[in-house]
Amino acid sequence: MYTLCQTRIAHSHRKKKKNTRKIIYKLDYDEHRYVLSASKQLDLAILGIQSETFSDNNNNNNNTGTSSFYIRRVCSSISILKKYFQSFTSNYTSEMIGEMKIMLCRHVICNFVRHASLIRPLSETGKLRLTQDMTQLELSLAQIVTDTSSLGWVYEELRAFRQLLFLETDAVAQLPRHELSKFRPSTFSHHLIGRGPVELEHPIDTVKESDLKGYTKWILDTARAVQNMDEDEDENDTLVSSLPSVPSSSTSSSLSSLELFSRVYDVPSCTVENAIWKRVQACLDKYAQRMSSGSSSGEELCAEYHALVKMGPVMMRSFRAQCAASSSSST
Repeated sequence: MYTLCQTRIAHSHRKKKKNTRKIIYKLDYDEHRYVLSASKQLDLAILGIQSETFSDNNNNNNNTGTSSFYIRRVCSSISILKKYFQSFTSNYTSEMIGEMKIMLCRHVICNFVRHASLIRPLSETGKLRLTQDMTQLELSLAQIVTDTSSLGWVYEELRAFRQLLFLETDAVAQLPRHELSKFRPSTFSHHLIGRGPVELEHPIDTVKESDLKGYTKWILDTARAVQNMDEDEDENDTLVSSLPSVPSSSTSSSLSSLELFSRVYDVPSCTVENAIWKRVQACLDKYAQRMSSGSSSGEELCAEYHALVKMGPVMMRSFRAQCAASSSSST
Protein backbone atom coordinates (compact mmCIF):
# COMPACT_ATOMS: atom_id res chain seq x y z
CA MET A 1 0.00 0.00 0.00
CA TYR A 2 2.78 2.39 0.93
CA THR A 3 4.66 1.58 -2.29
CA LEU A 4 1.52 2.31 -4.31
CA CYS A 5 1.15 5.68 -2.56
CA GLN A 6 4.78 6.51 -3.32
CA THR A 7 4.25 5.69 -7.00
CA ARG A 8 1.19 7.94 -7.21
CA ILE A 9 3.03 10.74 -5.42
CA ALA A 10 5.98 10.40 -7.82
CA HIS A 11 3.69 10.69 -10.86
CA SER A 12 2.03 13.80 -9.41
CA HIS A 13 5.41 15.30 -8.51
CA ARG A 14 6.71 14.99 -12.09
CA LYS A 15 3.52 16.58 -13.44
CA LYS A 16 3.80 19.55 -11.06
CA LYS A 17 7.52 19.92 -11.81
CA LYS A 18 6.83 20.20 -15.55
CA ASN A 19 4.30 22.97 -14.89
CA THR A 20 6.83 24.77 -12.71
CA ARG A 21 9.43 24.62 -15.44
CA LYS A 22 7.05 25.92 -18.06
CA ILE A 23 6.54 28.99 -15.88
CA ILE A 24 10.26 29.51 -15.26
CA TYR A 25 11.40 28.94 -18.83
CA LYS A 26 8.93 31.49 -20.21
CA LEU A 27 11.07 34.18 -18.62
CA ASP A 28 13.70 35.88 -20.74
CA TYR A 29 17.29 34.80 -20.11
CA ASP A 30 18.21 37.76 -17.87
CA GLU A 31 15.01 37.51 -15.84
CA HIS A 32 15.32 33.73 -15.64
CA ARG A 33 18.83 34.11 -14.26
CA TYR A 34 17.88 36.89 -11.85
CA VAL A 35 14.92 35.08 -10.26
CA LEU A 36 16.96 31.93 -9.67
CA SER A 37 19.89 33.95 -8.35
CA ALA A 38 17.56 35.80 -5.99
CA SER A 39 16.23 32.53 -4.56
CA LYS A 40 19.79 31.39 -3.95
CA GLN A 41 20.61 34.64 -2.15
CA LEU A 42 17.53 34.22 0.02
CA ASP A 43 18.65 30.70 0.93
CA LEU A 44 22.07 32.00 1.95
CA ALA A 45 20.51 34.77 4.03
CA ILE A 46 18.28 32.27 5.85
CA LEU A 47 21.32 30.10 6.56
CA GLY A 48 22.55 33.01 8.65
CA ILE A 49 20.20 31.82 11.39
CA GLN A 50 22.81 29.16 12.14
CA SER A 51 25.25 31.90 13.21
CA GLU A 52 22.79 33.53 15.60
CA THR A 53 22.48 32.82 19.33
CA PHE A 54 19.02 32.29 20.78
CA SER A 55 20.05 30.93 24.17
CA ASP A 56 21.10 34.10 26.02
CA ASN A 57 18.36 35.55 28.23
CA ASN A 58 20.35 38.78 28.51
CA ASN A 59 20.90 39.34 24.80
CA ASN A 60 20.98 43.07 24.15
CA ASN A 61 19.41 42.60 20.73
CA ASN A 62 16.26 41.25 22.33
CA ASN A 63 16.06 43.96 24.98
CA THR A 64 15.90 46.63 22.32
CA GLY A 65 13.23 44.71 20.44
CA THR A 66 15.23 44.65 17.21
CA SER A 67 15.18 41.76 14.76
CA SER A 68 18.15 39.54 14.00
CA PHE A 69 20.83 40.44 11.49
CA TYR A 70 20.08 37.47 9.24
CA ILE A 71 16.36 38.33 8.97
CA ARG A 72 17.22 41.92 8.02
CA ARG A 73 19.25 40.47 5.14
CA VAL A 74 16.33 38.24 4.15
CA CYS A 75 13.86 41.14 4.21
CA SER A 76 16.21 43.36 2.25
CA SER A 77 16.52 40.71 -0.47
CA ILE A 78 12.73 40.33 -0.60
CA SER A 79 12.29 44.12 -1.01
CA ILE A 80 14.70 44.14 -3.94
CA LEU A 81 12.92 41.17 -5.47
CA LYS A 82 9.57 42.95 -5.17
CA LYS A 83 10.89 45.92 -7.16
CA TYR A 84 12.25 43.59 -9.81
CA PHE A 85 8.93 41.79 -10.21
CA GLN A 86 7.25 45.16 -10.74
CA SER A 87 9.69 45.96 -13.53
CA PHE A 88 8.64 43.11 -15.81
CA THR A 89 5.01 42.39 -14.97
CA SER A 90 3.89 44.22 -18.10
CA ASN A 91 5.72 41.69 -20.29
CA TYR A 92 4.07 38.60 -18.79
CA THR A 93 0.64 37.44 -17.76
CA SER A 94 -0.42 38.18 -14.20
CA GLU A 95 -1.04 34.47 -13.70
CA MET A 96 2.55 33.57 -14.55
CA ILE A 97 3.99 36.27 -12.30
CA GLY A 98 1.64 35.26 -9.51
CA GLU A 99 2.72 31.62 -9.71
CA MET A 100 6.38 32.63 -9.60
CA LYS A 101 5.80 34.84 -6.55
CA ILE A 102 3.94 32.08 -4.70
CA MET A 103 6.66 29.57 -5.52
CA LEU A 104 9.39 31.85 -4.17
CA CYS A 105 7.47 32.69 -0.99
CA ARG A 106 6.72 29.04 -0.26
CA HIS A 107 10.35 28.21 -0.84
CA VAL A 108 11.45 30.89 1.64
CA ILE A 109 8.95 29.86 4.33
CA CYS A 110 9.78 26.15 4.06
CA ASN A 111 13.48 26.84 4.48
CA PHE A 112 12.97 29.34 7.29
CA VAL A 113 10.74 27.07 9.38
CA ARG A 114 13.07 24.11 8.92
CA HIS A 115 16.06 26.09 10.18
CA ALA A 116 14.06 27.70 12.99
CA SER A 117 12.95 24.28 14.24
CA LEU A 118 16.60 23.23 14.50
CA ILE A 119 17.58 26.06 16.85
CA ARG A 120 18.93 24.77 20.16
CA PRO A 121 19.18 25.75 22.91
CA LEU A 122 16.34 28.25 22.82
CA SER A 123 15.75 30.54 25.81
CA GLU A 124 12.57 32.44 26.58
CA THR A 125 14.20 35.63 25.32
CA GLY A 126 15.38 33.73 22.27
CA LYS A 127 11.79 32.69 21.55
CA LEU A 128 10.67 36.32 21.65
CA ARG A 129 13.44 37.29 19.29
CA LEU A 130 12.56 34.46 16.92
CA THR A 131 8.90 35.54 16.85
CA GLN A 132 10.05 39.06 16.00
CA ASP A 133 11.97 37.57 13.09
CA MET A 134 8.85 35.69 11.97
CA THR A 135 6.81 38.87 12.06
CA GLN A 136 9.39 40.67 9.94
CA LEU A 137 9.41 37.79 7.47
CA GLU A 138 5.60 37.80 7.18
CA LEU A 139 5.52 41.55 6.59
CA SER A 140 8.18 41.28 3.90
CA LEU A 141 6.52 38.39 2.09
CA ALA A 142 3.23 40.32 2.14
CA GLN A 143 4.94 42.84 -0.14
CA ILE A 144 5.17 40.13 -2.80
CA VAL A 145 2.05 38.06 -2.12
CA THR A 146 -0.66 40.26 -0.61
CA ASP A 147 -3.05 37.33 -0.12
CA THR A 148 -1.04 35.14 2.23
CA SER A 149 -3.79 32.50 2.19
CA SER A 150 -2.60 31.64 -1.33
CA LEU A 151 0.59 30.29 0.22
CA GLY A 152 -1.49 27.52 1.74
CA TRP A 153 -0.06 24.92 4.07
CA VAL A 154 3.43 26.40 4.44
CA TYR A 155 2.04 29.68 5.76
CA GLU A 156 -0.15 27.81 8.25
CA GLU A 157 2.92 25.99 9.50
CA LEU A 158 4.76 29.27 10.03
CA ARG A 159 1.89 30.62 12.14
CA ALA A 160 1.48 27.36 14.05
CA PHE A 161 5.20 27.16 14.80
CA ARG A 162 5.07 30.57 16.48
CA GLN A 163 2.44 29.21 18.89
CA LEU A 164 4.34 25.97 19.43
CA LEU A 165 7.36 27.88 20.74
CA PHE A 166 5.51 29.01 23.85
CA LEU A 167 3.66 25.79 24.70
CA GLU A 168 4.94 23.60 27.53
CA THR A 169 5.83 20.09 26.41
CA ASP A 170 2.94 18.58 28.38
CA ALA A 171 0.55 20.91 26.55
CA VAL A 172 2.15 20.04 23.21
CA ALA A 173 1.45 16.38 23.89
CA GLN A 174 -2.26 17.21 24.15
CA LEU A 175 -2.57 19.05 20.82
CA PRO A 176 -5.48 17.81 18.70
CA ARG A 177 -4.82 16.21 15.34
CA HIS A 178 -6.07 19.18 13.34
CA GLU A 179 -3.37 21.31 14.99
CA LEU A 180 -0.67 18.69 14.49
CA SER A 181 -1.57 18.45 10.80
CA LYS A 182 -0.29 22.01 10.32
CA PHE A 183 3.29 20.82 10.86
CA ARG A 184 5.66 18.79 8.80
CA PRO A 185 6.63 15.89 11.08
CA SER A 186 10.27 17.00 10.94
CA THR A 187 9.41 20.53 12.12
CA PHE A 188 7.61 19.13 15.15
CA SER A 189 10.21 16.46 16.01
CA HIS A 190 13.23 18.73 15.47
CA HIS A 191 11.86 21.38 17.79
CA LEU A 192 10.61 18.99 20.44
CA ILE A 193 13.74 16.85 20.60
CA GLY A 194 15.76 20.07 20.85
CA ARG A 195 13.95 20.79 24.13
CA GLY A 196 15.06 17.49 25.63
CA PRO A 197 17.89 16.78 28.09
CA VAL A 198 21.46 16.21 26.94
CA GLU A 199 20.94 12.45 27.25
CA LEU A 200 18.42 12.63 24.40
CA GLU A 201 20.58 12.77 21.31
CA HIS A 202 19.49 15.10 18.50
CA PRO A 203 19.45 13.89 14.86
CA ILE A 204 22.04 16.59 14.16
CA ASP A 205 24.49 14.55 16.22
CA THR A 206 23.95 11.47 14.05
CA VAL A 207 25.48 12.82 10.84
CA LYS A 208 29.16 12.47 10.10
CA GLU A 209 29.97 16.13 10.80
CA SER A 210 27.78 16.23 13.95
CA ASP A 211 26.84 19.86 13.36
CA LEU A 212 23.98 21.87 11.93
CA LYS A 213 25.75 22.56 8.65
CA GLY A 214 26.39 18.88 8.07
CA TYR A 215 22.82 17.95 8.97
CA THR A 216 21.39 20.57 6.62
CA LYS A 217 23.59 19.20 3.84
CA TRP A 218 22.35 15.67 4.55
CA ILE A 219 18.72 16.85 4.22
CA LEU A 220 19.44 18.57 0.90
CA ASP A 221 21.40 15.58 -0.42
CA THR A 222 18.55 13.25 0.53
CA ALA A 223 15.99 15.36 -1.34
CA ARG A 224 18.21 15.98 -4.36
CA ALA A 225 18.94 12.28 -4.77
CA VAL A 226 15.23 11.71 -5.41
CA GLN A 227 15.03 14.81 -7.58
CA ASN A 228 17.94 13.60 -9.72
CA MET A 229 16.13 10.32 -10.30
CA ASP A 230 13.20 12.32 -11.65
CA GLU A 231 15.59 14.27 -13.87
CA ASP A 232 16.74 11.00 -15.46
CA GLU A 233 13.15 9.95 -16.11
CA ASP A 234 12.42 13.35 -17.67
CA GLU A 235 15.16 13.06 -20.29
CA ASN A 236 12.91 11.10 -22.64
CA ASP A 237 9.81 13.15 -21.87
CA THR A 238 8.70 15.09 -24.96
CA LEU A 239 7.24 17.98 -22.98
CA VAL A 240 10.37 18.56 -20.90
CA SER A 241 12.75 18.02 -23.81
CA SER A 242 10.86 20.63 -25.83
CA LEU A 243 11.57 23.32 -23.25
CA PRO A 244 14.57 25.63 -23.78
CA SER A 245 17.81 24.41 -22.31
CA VAL A 246 18.96 25.88 -19.01
CA PRO A 247 21.58 28.59 -19.71
CA SER A 248 24.26 27.19 -17.39
CA SER A 249 25.00 24.47 -14.86
CA SER A 250 24.87 27.00 -12.04
CA THR A 251 21.41 28.09 -13.15
CA SER A 252 20.35 24.46 -13.35
CA SER A 253 21.46 23.96 -9.76
CA SER A 254 19.50 27.04 -8.69
CA LEU A 255 16.44 25.78 -10.55
CA SER A 256 16.64 22.48 -8.69
CA SER A 257 16.97 24.28 -5.36
CA LEU A 258 14.00 26.53 -6.12
CA GLU A 259 11.81 23.58 -7.10
CA LEU A 260 12.96 21.51 -4.14
CA PHE A 261 11.24 23.42 -1.35
CA SER A 262 8.50 25.29 -3.19
CA ARG A 263 6.05 22.44 -2.56
CA VAL A 264 5.24 20.32 0.48
CA TYR A 265 3.50 17.10 -0.53
CA ASP A 266 5.89 15.89 -3.22
CA VAL A 267 8.39 13.05 -3.52
CA PRO A 268 11.47 14.90 -2.16
CA SER A 269 9.50 16.16 0.84
CA CYS A 270 8.04 12.75 1.59
CA THR A 271 11.46 11.12 1.26
CA VAL A 272 13.09 13.68 3.55
CA GLU A 273 10.37 13.31 6.18
CA ASN A 274 10.76 9.53 6.21
CA ALA A 275 14.54 9.75 6.46
CA ILE A 276 14.44 12.30 9.29
CA TRP A 277 11.88 10.30 11.23
CA LYS A 278 14.09 7.21 11.06
CA ARG A 279 16.91 9.21 12.65
CA VAL A 280 14.56 10.59 15.30
CA GLN A 281 13.36 7.09 16.11
CA ALA A 282 16.96 5.91 16.45
CA CYS A 283 17.67 8.78 18.86
CA LEU A 284 14.59 7.93 20.93
CA ASP A 285 15.47 4.24 21.09
CA LYS A 286 19.05 5.01 22.09
CA TYR A 287 17.84 7.36 24.83
CA ALA A 288 15.41 4.78 26.24
CA GLN A 289 18.13 2.13 26.32
CA ARG A 290 20.56 4.53 27.97
CA MET A 291 18.06 5.49 30.64
CA SER A 292 17.21 1.86 31.42
CA SER A 293 20.79 0.87 32.13
CA GLY A 294 23.87 2.18 33.92
CA SER A 295 23.82 5.16 36.26
CA SER A 296 20.61 6.50 34.69
CA SER A 297 18.66 3.33 35.44
CA GLY A 298 15.38 4.03 37.21
CA GLU A 299 15.17 7.67 36.14
CA GLU A 300 11.94 8.77 34.49
CA LEU A 301 12.00 9.36 30.75
CA CYS A 302 11.59 13.02 29.75
CA ALA A 303 8.32 14.52 28.57
CA GLU A 304 9.77 15.17 25.10
CA TYR A 305 10.42 11.45 24.66
CA HIS A 306 6.86 10.52 25.61
CA ALA A 307 5.38 13.20 23.34
CA LEU A 308 7.41 12.08 20.32
CA VAL A 309 6.74 8.38 20.85
CA LYS A 310 3.03 9.12 21.13
CA MET A 311 2.61 11.69 18.37
CA GLY A 312 5.44 11.07 15.91
CA PRO A 313 3.99 7.93 14.27
CA VAL A 314 0.55 9.57 14.06
CA MET A 315 2.01 12.61 12.31
CA MET A 316 3.97 10.48 9.87
CA ARG A 317 0.90 8.45 8.90
CA SER A 318 -1.08 11.64 8.43
CA PHE A 319 1.65 13.25 6.32
CA ARG A 320 1.92 10.21 4.04
CA ALA A 321 -1.85 10.18 3.64
CA GLN A 322 -1.82 13.86 2.68
CA CYS A 323 0.93 13.19 0.14
CA ALA A 324 -1.16 10.43 -1.38
CA ALA A 325 -4.28 12.61 -1.40
CA SER A 326 -2.37 15.44 -3.06
CA SER A 327 -1.13 13.09 -5.78
CA SER A 328 -4.66 11.78 -6.39
CA SER A 329 -6.06 15.29 -6.87
CA SER A 330 -3.30 16.10 -9.37
CA THR A 331 -3.77 13.08 -11.62
